[in-house]
Amino acid sequence: MRRAVNSYAVRAQTIPGYGSDLLERAWAGLAAMPNYGWLALIILTFAALSVTTMIRARGAESQAQARKAEVALELEVTKSKNLSIRTRTEKMKGNGQVGEAVARERLRLVGRNEAVVRVSD
Repeated sequence: MRRAVNSYAVRAQTIPGYGSDLLERAWAGLAAMPNYGWLALIILTFAALSVTTMIRARGAESQAQARKAEVALELEVTKSKNLSIRTRTEKMKGNGQVGEAVARERLRLVGRNEAVVRVSD
C-alpha cells in the first residue's frame, strides 16, 4: 500500500496589527496610562470589593437574626414547660396522694398490703 501525502503546503502569514504587534501595542498603551487613570481603577476595585463584602455581611446578619428569633422562641417554650413541670413537682411534694397516684400510674408501683393480680385475656 502506498502512503498518501498532502499535496498542499501552509504558509504562516502575519496580518499587520495582530499577533505580537497587538500585545506590544497593548503593553505600550498601559504604560502610557496616566497616574489618575490607575488611581481611578484602584478606587473602583476597592469600591466593588467593599460593596460585595457589605452585601455578604448583611446576608449573614439577617440569617443570624432569624436564627436568634428561632432560639428565643424555643427558649420561651422550654421555660413554659419547665414551669409546668416545677408546678406539678411542687404539688406532688405538698400532697402525698398526688405523688402516690403518679407513682402508681407511671411507675406501676404497688402500695403496702396490696396484692398484684395478673389478668389474662
